[in-house]
Amino acid sequence: MPSHPRRLRRWFRRFRRLREPVSLTLLIVIFLLTLPLTVPITMLLIARDQRRLRAAAKRTRCPQCGQTLGLHALKRAEEKWLQYNAYLSATYPGTRWRRVRGFDAICVNCGTSLRFCYQSRSFAAIAPTEVMNRDFA
Repeated sequence: MPSHPRRLRRWFRRFRRLREPVSLTLLIVIFLLTLPLTVPITMLLIARDQRRLRAAAKRTRCPQCGQTLGLHALKRAEEKWLQYNAYLSATYPGTRWRRVRGFDAICVNCGTSLRFCYQSRSFAAIAPTEVMNRDFA
């Protein structure tokens, strides 16, 4: 590194010109090196969350009717969500939607919508919305 102030400024100017391409290249290299780790870890985390959801559904009773939810409640919620997505795609073709799934299970017996709380690993009843009350078939 130069000791003279004018040379020092010149050196910093050169470094500034080189900084952007070097940092971009470094960022791409880091991304490519971590990609083989992030994809399997993400898949494992998703599988873990689904396993916890299924386990909680098997042991949780509906707050309305008292019947055990089971895997059918999760399937019913998934079917309702797919119907809603198909309805939006058919009604508004070419439109991209930001969708947040507000329910994780629907009781097979009474139709109560439930949301899974990941911290307590339990289901809680939620207020019904348009997505839950409408029939999209």
